[in-house]
Amino acid sequence: MRRSAWFRIALFGAAACSVPPRGAPYAGGDSAAGEEDEDGGITGTVAGADGEPVEGAHVVTEPLGYEAETDGDGAFSIDPIPPGDYTLWVAAEGFATTTAEASVAAGDEASVAVVLEADGGATLTVTVTGPDGEPLEGATVTAGEASAATDADGVAALSGLPAGTTELLIEADGLWPTAVPDLEVPEVGGLQVARALAGRAGDDAAEVGSSTCAACHTAAIGFDETPHARALTEGTPDEIAGQGVVLVDLGSGASAAVDTDADPVTVAITDATGATVTWEVAGWIGDPAGGSVPYTDDGTDAWPLPVAWVAADPDRPDWTPARWEAWTGVGWLDESGALSPPGVEDSAQARCFGCHATGYTVSLRADGGVALEATRGSGRWSEAGVTCEACHGPGSDHVVASNADKPFVITNPALLEPDRADEVCGRCHARTLDDLGLPYPLHEDGSTMRPGEALADLADDDADLWPSGVAARPGEQLDEFRLSVHGSDPRFLRCLDCHDPHGSAGESSLLRLPPEDNTACTACHEDLAEDDALADHTGGHLVDPDGELQSGRCVHCHMPDTAGRFAFDARTGAGDRASHLFEARPPQDTVDAFDAAGATTLPVGAFPIHGCSACHAWYADTTGATFITTGDPTERQTHVDFQSAYEERF
Repeated sequence: MRRSAWFRIALFGAAACSVPPRGAPYAGGDSAAGEEDEDGGITGTVAGADGEPVEGAHVVTEPLGYEAETDGDGAFSIDPIPPGDYTLWVAAEGFATTTAEASVAAGDEASVAVVLEADGGATLTVTVTGPDGEPLEGATVTAGEASAATDADGVAALSGLPAGTTELLIEADGLWPTAVPDLEVPEVGGLQVARALAGRAGDDAAEVGSSTCAACHTAAIGFDETPHARALTEGTPDEIAGQGVVLVDLGSGASAAVDTDADPVTVAITDATGATVTWEVAGWIGDPAGGSVPYTDDGTDAWPLPVAWVAADPDRPDWTPARWEAWTGVGWLDESGALSPPGVEDSAQARCFGCHATGYTVSLRADGGVALEATRGSGRWSEAGVTCEACHGPGSDHVVASNADKPFVITNPALLEPDRADEVCGRCHARTLDDLGLPYPLHEDGSTMRPGEALADLADDDADLWPSGVAARPGEQLDEFRLSVHGSDPRFLRCLDCHDPHGSAGESSLLRLPPEDNTACTACHEDLAEDDALADHTGGHLVDPDGELQSGRCVHCHMPDTAGRFAFDARTGAGDRASHLFEARPPQDTVDAFDAAGATTLPVGAFPIHGCSACHAWYADTTGATFITTGDPTERQTHVDFQSAYEERF
């Protein structure tokens, strides 16, 4: 039988016990017998090994959580208590926590004599469940020098732990281990930790493809319309087709003509000398509903082309419409504007495909180029897009396993320890470099990181953050998150708490709750859910989910667009990637960046934007108001003015 809910509370600790008073059952507990039975009682004594009575020993029953303390004679009494079998947990300062059994009959009183051993430290009780949610027997639980195996109830107790900070490690054959770092062990008494272990495919498991997964997992049928599934597409997306020929200014006297009516789409680059070269588009990197970069392919290498389709901002479609922009992620022009196509080191295999496809191995060619080979079928990858097995691991073991064993041979990221769960996302949403110098984590044999593995074991950190911690480049969400109040302690929040990778909520950002009405934030920050509290917090702005001005949204201040995946907005200085530092960065951050560069003017993208500029510029454009703080974001003085207004209001 599993331990009762009361035992999840930090156990004992005479100064901070949260169980009910003697004679009152723990709320939510189940009666040990039918309500019609006559109650009984438990009396007993607690003494040390020398026979001397122990005063102030804390006694708690399991189940139900009845409690008592011993008097000067070491005696205690719990009366009344329903009939049933109980375990008594007994703790006292200077003694090791111990247990005793008591069987209470209706109308009778059980008597117990407990002997405590001198100062054995605290007791840590760990309850372990398997991927199926059932108690897991035989898991190894280790804390410091102490180790124990879980019993048939999935429970292991480690006694005699010294007070202080330790790491708890839970391991079981064939499953991903989990660790609880910085576990605080009290001086006396004990605490309980409950953890579930995630399943793990065998080393020889193979991919089966997302269509095989969809045959059973019908709840994920809509996944093929998510940004993950559409991270790499062929053909001409509906969002792009039929726009005619679109001219894009590439700067330095060069331009690109994107013919969206052609089949396939073509991109003709005319450089500053007047020379024109045309490439056919082989596919699109990124979900076209959010923005894409076309790539061309000569059969050996593929290269992202220097244009980007930027989708409309869903919050402000009229103010930030869908458009084509020059994309400088890979250079195609030299400083004079003459055509200078990228080399093999800037191929899509080296820069992009690793985070946009599923099922491949990577190797370096003799010419320094990067080769991808599909692990299932032929071509560069098994599946275009980020599909099921990218996040759950290879599925062949899962397919052939019995129903009872299926959860044990596939990885559910939600059951991984917080750091490992976040790194399933961080494989692509963190900046890393592996031993091959590629921006995604790989094993020595070129195989990709499996969900559950540690990112640091396969790649080095390559984050590029501004001094405040906000991202300077796209794809750094996990790097920011780990510096934030949400992510600095993995017990607080995880990526999966806010995001649903399967897109069941229908949000383009894969959020579980919408940001438009602030419920994405106020679901946890309940103190800001009321209008009065929100107005006080925002300086008077209230959220209007359907309103034209959209003021009062948490994400506008706390998640400014500091990095540009495709482009930066010339009117605001904002990029198109929201910061995951979750801090309302003041305009002074931007002023500091200008000062650090010793400049009064900087191009957009050369400084971090703050949480004020985008909304203020949009408000001024929408209403025609002239009293709103705004201005050219490339000028230092604009942000000085913003900082003055910020200080005046807040």
